[in-house]
Amino acid sequence: MANMEKKPIILLVDDEEMVLKALTRTLLDPDWELLTANSGAQALALMAEHQVAAIISDQRMPGMNGLGTSR
Repeated sequence: MANMEKKPIILLVDDEEMVLKALTRTLLDPDWELLTANSGAQALALMAEHQVAAIISDQRMPGMNGLGTSR
């Protein structure tokens, strides 16, 4: 059986769907897994379920901003 290492997870957070799609296309790589969230609340839910290695977030979003999400 091959040694299967877990890929690092990058979380992309933006309230604009087109921005998330563009970031996903740009960052798509077999060396990591991408998750997307369209709000701070959705990002927090994903972070509760997954061990996220990095977050790329919009700073200005309705509700919870990017900084609040990363705390």
